[in-house]
Amino acid sequence: LVRPARTPKGKHVVEVRYRKVNGKPVIRLRDSGWKQSRVVSRKELEQQLTRLKKKYPGKLYVKIIIPADSGLSYAEAWRFMKGLLERYDYWYQDQSLEPSSDSPSSASRAR
Repeated sequence: LVRPARTPKGKHVVEVRYRKVNGKPVIRLRDSGWKQSRVVSRKELEQQLTRLKKKYPGKLYVKIIIPADSGLSYAEAWRFMKGLLERYDYWYQDQSLEPSSDSPSSASRAR
């Protein structure tokens, strides 16, 4: 099976911007309906995303923006994005399209 592409259509979109200013991480969060983003700590970000994931199960689209002049290394940006998407984004949570560990296709791959 081919998995459908990740899309914000029909999802609750939350925007996360991440950069470093004077060597310190700055995270901005903007939820759907907010006119502007606001600066949040990493802990606040995780709390907000946890709350939104519960409020919109299977419908939370996390849009992460890393500006070109972010001051982050590729590895830092990748870890940040991968961690948030795997924990909160609907597309990474939907395991129903993944082959189960006992399916023939996964068994044949293990050989």
